Order: sequence, then structure tokens, then C-alpha cells
Amino acid sequence: MTEIEPVAAQERAVRGLVAAGGTGLVSAGTGCGKTLMSLWTIDRVARQEGVEPGDLSVLVVAPLRTESGWRRAVGQVWPDDEVKFNALSKRRKTEREALESLLNGDKPRGVSFIGWELLASVSKRKGYDARAGKVKSKAMTRVLGGVEFDWVIGDEIHRACNFRTVTSQVLCKVKARHRLALSATPAGGQPVNIYGALKYLWPKKYPGFTKFAQAFFTSEPCYFGGPYSVTYGAEKRPGLLSKGHRARGEWQDMRIEDVAGALPPVDIRRVDCAMTAEQRRQYKQLRDEAVAWMDDHPAVVGLPVTRDMRLRQATLGQMRVRTVQGEEDEWYFDPGSRSGKITALLDILRDVGDEKVVVYSPSRKFQVPLVAQLEKAGYSCTRVDGEHKDEWQSFLDKDGPQILCAVIPAVAEGVDGLQRVCRHEVWVGLDPSVVRCVQAQGRLHRTGQTGTVVRWLLQCPGTVDTESVIPRLDQRYADLKVSGLI
Repeated sequence: MTEIEPVAAQERAVRGLVAAGGTGLVSAGTGCGKTLMSLWTIDRVARQEGVEPGDLSVLVVAPLRTESGWRRAVGQVWPDDEVKFNALSKRRKTEREALESLLNGDKPRGVSFIGWELLASVSKRKGYDARAGKVKSKAMTRVLGGVEFDWVIGDEIHRACNFRTVTSQVLCKVKARHRLALSATPAGGQPVNIYGALKYLWPKKYPGFTKFAQAFFTSEPCYFGGPYSVTYGAEKRPGLLSKGHRARGEWQDMRIEDVAGALPPVDIRRVDCAMTAEQRRQYKQLRDEAVAWMDDHPAVVGLPVTRDMRLRQATLGQMRVRTVQGEEDEWYFDPGSRSGKITALLDILRDVGDEKVVVYSPSRKFQVPLVAQLEKAGYSCTRVDGEHKDEWQSFLDKDGPQILCAVIPAVAEGVDGLQRVCRHEVWVGLDPSVVRCVQAQGRLHRTGQTGTVVRWLLQCPGTVDTESVIPRLDQRYADLKVSGLI
């Protein structure tokens, strides 16, 4: 495999991280080469320390979908097979044996790859939480056999941005001489959650959350919490938190334009969709009464967060309810569920012609009528969601399916190559997470895209689409943007 060299912007970032000793945050947009920059940093710092790359022990904690990308990057940075790549899992015998060896305290050589979920599952225990007043999962005192790695890399570090989760606690307890954190959105959906990444990188500098949040972020009382609850907004001053880190080279951020130059533009087209009469009836009942009559059955939504989810689903299509004895009602879409958004989508596809299209949906359940009705209309489809993880790769073939139906959380990470075969995308709805929306937008608008990306946003006027979801996402995006965290 041919060795690859960094471009000017990547070179500046790598030099900064090397000057900082090999520990730092790479907050770079989708397609900027965060994986390669982290490996180049490790290679240079190791050589400065007199350590051969083949003798290093590096742990990569990342989404499973990115394993092939990490394997390829290791081969590009160290093309002579001097650094071994090991996947840790419970699926294959060799990978399972490598994991068991690590848990027994044997330090592996090379780059070891482990998924976020597996890291948490093998490193937690049940224990009493005095704050919660009940037994909860906690991070073990001795994580991964107590092995000290030369480097630990947290890829998509926003997965550990909530410091109260087991995932974040486990990651912070992994022993390593150097630490790197990678993400286009390291704070997740709220600026104050950057604390999770900083605590992982520099635990002694950021020991307590409350003091950190009060020092750097605006706040206001939270009337839905306890008497001392507050919510945190943007930084008190843009750059207040990152200024010192950037000066030392520990915090590197860049946009795709810095690496690849100006990308083709994005043509955003908002399409107003009329809900069917049944959709409108279900929506109004859920909004006004928190009860929707499905045939002769009253389907009740109790919690505000549940009602918000059902309202968003009601804008997608007509829903059905299946009663389950002794349990909550099961809401679902059937293959023939009528939908104003599917009608609008079919109109768009007729205008697009034979070109490939990615259809983004916030709901896995909505995949059922979406795929069924597209195929009934004569379109070839494949999908990417929790149950169909690798089938999307057939979409990359010239003679492959024309439509990729993608659930936003499933396509947000580790899916690359779509930009080389497609420039049209249709969003039937938005995910409530600004992070996942931003990442999904980067699937087509990234390095390798040669044409204008045409993005259709389907929305139902007078519903949560325009009155709640979009304004809420816009505000969260603005808070992250002003803090330089997106």
C-alpha cells in the first residue's frame, strides 16, 4: 500500500499536536482526515521518543462501522506492515482470543481496535449509586486488565461527552501515556458537554463539572428540575475555553475547505407536504389531547418526550397501534401507510430521473412503508439501519440500487463513498440530535464530491417540523457554532 502524505492544513495540525506531546483534541469536519492525522501524530512523537512504530501499543475506541477505515489508514501510514492491526471482538475466534488476552493483562503490540459498546460491556459492573439511590452499572476499577497503552484514541468522542455515562467513565479509566480525541462535534449537542472530552484528555486539569461549567458557560435556572437545577448555553465569550489549548497546539480544528479547498455548493430546497386526512386527525389528537383513536382503541402518550416523538412520527405517515397484553401499546407503520411525504418524494424522484438518491429518515419504523412503496413504484432500493448494516455498499456499484433509504443515526458514522456516486438527497424528517444531522449531511458534501449537492427538506407546515424541530436544531447549532464546537 502506498504511503500517503498530509496536505498543508493537516501538516499544521499534526505539528501542533506533536509540539503538545501527542495528547490533544482534533475537532475537524467530516472528510478532513482525522484518522490519518492521529496516526501521523503518533508516528512522529514515537520516533522523537526513540520508539519504533512496530513496538507501540495503541488502542482505538471507535464505532464498529469505522473498522475498515482504520485498518486502511494504518496501512497508509505504515505501508511496510511494521504496525499490526488487531480487531477486538466476540465474533471471531482470533479476535475473541485477542480480547481475552488483553483482559488478562497482556499488553498487545500494534493498533488494537475496539467498538464503543464492547469497551463498555467488558469494563462495567453493578454497584450501588448513592446519588441515584439504587443499583446501577459502574466502570470497573481496573479496566482492560490494567494495561497501560502508549496511546488511546477516542474516535467520535462525542459518544462519551456525557461524563455521567458508563461509556465516558470507562474511557477515562483506560490507562495511557498519551490520549487523542477525534470528532467533528466533540461536545455532542450541547456546548457544555465538551467537558466529557476534556476530562478524558486532561483529568487533572478538569476534575469537577460544576466548577467547569460555571467558569466557561452561560446558565439559567431549569424550572423542570430540582431547586438547584440549571441549564447551560453557549460560552460566556467565544474561544474562552479553547484559547489556551489552541496556543499550545493541543486543540486543532479545521473545516473540510481547509483540506480540500472549496467544495461544490449545496442547493437546499424546502418542500411543503400536505398530510393526509388521517395523518392530520392523528396529529391533532396527539397534540391537543395526548390520545389518538386508532379504530376503536385509544392510544395514550403520557410523557411529554413521548408525545414529541409521536408527533414527529405522525408527520411521516399514518401510524397503527398493536395492543400487547400487560405492556405498552406498540406503535408502527404498515407497508401501505399513506404519507404526504412519500407522495412528495415520488414526485421528486420523477424529476431526478435515473440518478441515484439518498433518502434520510429519522425513524427506523418508517423504513417499512418507505421501502415498500418505493419498490411498488418501480424503484430499486437498499437500506442502512440497525438491521441492515452493510447492504448499503451495493449502492456504490454502478449497476446497484438507485435509492438508499438511510436512517440518520445509522448513516451518520462510518459510511463513506456515497459522494462518489450520488449528489441528490431527500430528508423526510430531521433527527432531534444536531450532531447526527450534521454528520449525515457530510455523507455527500465532502471530499470526492464533484457536483452540486441538491438537498430536499420535506416538512409539514404548522406542525413540529417547522414550529419545534427546526427552530430547536437551529438554536443548538448556533450555540455550538459560536463556541467553535461544530
